Amino acid sequence: MHPRSRPSAVLRAAAVLALSACAPSVAPGPQPAPEEEQVGTGYGTERRATSTAAVSSLAEDDMPRGGNTTLVELLDRVPGVTVNRRGGGQFTVRVRGSRTFAGSDEPLFVVDGMPRTLTSLEAIAPSSIVRIELLKDAGTLAGYGARGANGVILITTRDAP
Repeated sequence: MHPRSRPSAVLRAAAVLALSACAPSVAPGPQPAPEEEQVGTGYGTERRATSTAAVSSLAEDDMPRGGNTTLVELLDRVPGVTVNRRGGGQFTVRVRGSRTFAGSDEPLFVVDGMPRTLTSLEAIAPSSIVRIELLKDAGTLAGYGARGANGVILITTRDAP
């Protein structure tokens, strides 16, 4: 070993030991009760009470169940989502606070774990939707890369595997 590299190796080892000593130990805790609300985070699910992720959601209990309810109306009820209706039945969906310099400013739509386009969402029956979640912070979007830069809207249906 070169004499000059020895101090840096010792410093690295000391830093690793100091950081590992400061890290909190994680003991398995009690399992969440089934009635506690879970939120999707892009890399799994967490209890809403302990999650630090920026997640807005619309649960099935909060969804209107009339015969004329559309997916656009459901998306418009999710906090942080803005739906702009244009002529001819077209609409745009935007996430508040999300903008990129290149490409579209449309969020990524993920239905039952599969990325979808905005136009393909029209094939989903609103009555089959169980939950809509909006992910909008860097930690939750990391799993989606550049595609999730404008936010990710997770839609869970009754047909989910």
